[in-house]
Amino acid sequence: MNDLTPFFATIRNQIFQLRAWVVPRKWVFLGMLMLGSQAVIASDIDRIIVIVNDDIITENEFNAQLNTIKRQLRLARRPSPPEVALKKQVLERLVIDRIQLQYAERTGIKVSSDQIDAAIEQIAKRNKITVQQLRGALKRDRIDYQSFRKQIESQVIIGKLIERDISSRVRVSKGEIDNALLSVKKRGGVNLEFDLSHIQVSIPDSASAEVVAAAKQRAESLRDRLVNGLDFEKAAFEYSQGKEALDGGRLGWKKAAELPQSFVAAAEKLKINGISRVIRSAGGHHILKLHNRRGGKVQKATQTHVRHILIKTSELLSIEDASERISQLRQRVLNGESFSDLAKAHSNDTSSGLSGGDLGWASPGELLPRFEKAMAGLKINELSKPIQTRFGVHLIQVLGRREQDVSVKMARGEVRKQIHQRKARERYEQWIRQLRDEAYVEYRLEE
Repeated sequence: MNDLTPFFATIRNQIFQLRAWVVPRKWVFLGMLMLGSQAVIASDIDRIIVIVNDDIITENEFNAQLNTIKRQLRLARRPSPPEVALKKQVLERLVIDRIQLQYAERTGIKVSSDQIDAAIEQIAKRNKITVQQLRGALKRDRIDYQSFRKQIESQVIIGKLIERDISSRVRVSKGEIDNALLSVKKRGGVNLEFDLSHIQVSIPDSASAEVVAAAKQRAESLRDRLVNGLDFEKAAFEYSQGKEALDGGRLGWKKAAELPQSFVAAAEKLKINGISRVIRSAGGHHILKLHNRRGGKVQKATQTHVRHILIKTSELLSIEDASERISQLRQRVLNGESFSDLAKAHSNDTSSGLSGGDLGWASPGELLPRFEKAMAGLKINELSKPIQTRFGVHLIQVLGRREQDVSVKMARGEVRKQIHQRKARERYEQWIRQLRDEAYVEYRLEE
């Protein structure tokens, strides 16, 4: 395994499972992981190039990051942006991540060695290799395992920070879902997707009218150059202040509900490979390129009619005791007692308990993964063994299965997730701009 590029996308996506606000990327570089979570003591050889609050970024750290990015660009067979633009993007990414790590430390976010081990195991598992094979691949690529582990720790910390301060605080209302569904149906289907690239010219919070106007002028000038043949990917590398800049501005495939309405409206009007007009948002001015579009198809899925009995665990009731109760209830059903009556009398799921434990027809992805996995292994009318989830211990019975057009039903859950992604992303961008504006950053890098 000489090319670790698949690891890089997997690492970033798996560590940042931040309830979907993270933009999926075709290429994500290991350089984005090589951030360093502690200051390095400067010497005559390793000089300080940036002061970030009470921390520093050193020249060796920056060069290591820069060289890794260049190497991954070569592996991906992608053109390298101008040296000045690449250095600017890499350094800003180092600064932003350092600020987030400092904030996480100040606010008490920590990760254990077991959590880091679990993250690395997950990365290896999803790449269908062992941790030992992953270590071997890193060694062949001359990447120190302990340094790699340290960067995973940094990303897990940032992931927990964003989950706590961003993702978990985003709410999606029924009205938002209804409006989004109506909008995307009018636009050609609930599964409508756009393959996009993006350039952002940012505007600071509380910017003056002059600053806003100057940013718009830069965006309009850049848009004219793009229309006249300037390569979009190279322009994103050099000019974009969006977090996809190091990926050439590539957003990839995005569902319509996952994008701001202004982006969707602009993308609808574009031909393939077309360049949008400049789009204004709270965070700045944006330019889109449409690579492709798809969607509007009927989706069929196997639905399962299922019911369950739940015994919740607590400080007074252990998992073992809850499992024992479920085993006893299971035996009573096998002995001829009514599942429905037992659910009404004993289930701690108050919503389904009143209906004899009936959860109705469930589509894939609607229930907890462990619950769904157990359910999928059951024959019709078969009773499960005690199944543990974060809610407690369950007794599951499958009553039927059917193939169903679930386009609209699946779309509702999917649209909710997409709206959550979009709102969380917008909130993150505002939050990180505020953190960046409040931070003391002094550059000492010679041009």
